[in-house]
Amino acid sequence: MKTKLLVVFTLFCFISFGQTPISRDIWPTNGWPVSTPEEQGLDSAPLTELNNRLEAGESGYIDEMLIIRNGHIVFEKSYEHDYDKINSETEKIPTYYSSANPVYNYYNTDYHPYYKGTKLHTLQSCTKTISSLVIGIAVGRKAIHSVDVNVLDYFKDQDVKNVDERKRSMTIEDLLTMRAGLEWDSKIPLDDPKNSAVQLENSEDWIDFVINQPMVSDPGTVYEYCGGATMLLSYIIKKSTGMHMDEYANKYMFQPLGIKQYYWKKTPKQLTDAQGGLYLVPRDLAKFGYLFLKDGIWDGERILPDGWIQASTTPHVKDTIPNKKAIIPYGYQLRLLPIGGTQHLYIFHGFAGQKMLVIPKYGIIATFNAWNIYGEKQLDISMILSYLKKAIK
Repeated sequence: MKTKLLVVFTLFCFISFGQTPISRDIWPTNGWPVSTPEEQGLDSAPLTELNNRLEAGESGYIDEMLIIRNGHIVFEKSYEHDYDKINSETEKIPTYYSSANPVYNYYNTDYHPYYKGTKLHTLQSCTKTISSLVIGIAVGRKAIHSVDVNVLDYFKDQDVKNVDERKRSMTIEDLLTMRAGLEWDSKIPLDDPKNSAVQLENSEDWIDFVINQPMVSDPGTVYEYCGGATMLLSYIIKKSTGMHMDEYANKYMFQPLGIKQYYWKKTPKQLTDAQGGLYLVPRDLAKFGYLFLKDGIWDGERILPDGWIQASTTPHVKDTIPNKKAIIPYGYQLRLLPIGGTQHLYIFHGFAGQKMLVIPKYGIIATFNAWNIYGEKQLDISMILSYLKKAIK
């Protein structure tokens, strides 16, 4: 299969450079130390070349690039775009991007791509991976017994529709791995009102919309990328802890990691938008990549239960990339990319160019923010990895 992602496999499977050990005593709670690529075993020339291509607009509207190795920032760049002007020059604004709700209107520059003039950037579906970590914290703190708990246990006081044995057997892990078995179609174009993600965001009660969907497969058997499944995780956190997901995340994860500024969207019923509503600055987004590198431990404190990162990064299913033939493994709300043997790099992936690549083998975290809703240009992961490969000494 000749696809770009298979090219990526080749790029990393044949890297034979030495590995720089990950520092074990650097904790960027109050800020990342800054170094040079060379001091951290990287060649700066390929990173500069990648920066030049992004700056030239080859990958569309890129807003931020941040490269970290061994716990040090080695490359950081912001790219300025006048989105008010860009929006005004857009000839036809697709209706599915221009919701009456300004929070979900992608052409409202108070909310997209930055939040109200701040440096907080929308993460879109990168939020899903962070939401999965909140579930891990709740499991570790015994608020949730395990990922094997049946989802309908949290709906005992509600009249759920389309209940059958399949829906009764749906577990939290089925939600985490996008194998809920619910009827959901997000592969069709966003301008088609049949798109489930569009229907979700246009509904008044997101949880009712999701849990009342009919079942189309046995839970745990068929992968279907489903933002609704992630929203059920938000509901489960509220039911099990008494706190909304953003409040729980702030208390038990953001504060220990030193994340002080964030914005997290709410649904019409004021539930935390776990599927795509979080905004962070790149340096704080990278802290979650570092948490993966450190097996869920932060400065001596175990944030995530032992084994959670391993479970999150275990290939549970295969994810078919929309509009491509490529199939890559999927963990807990996280895409994985094989780089040789049993090793993987981890991909936080979000709409319009939100990406974070975590490469444990080389101690690298690379974050990118963009807002590519205006045309065909997109940020290509294989291109990013080709330059990182060249940079590794």
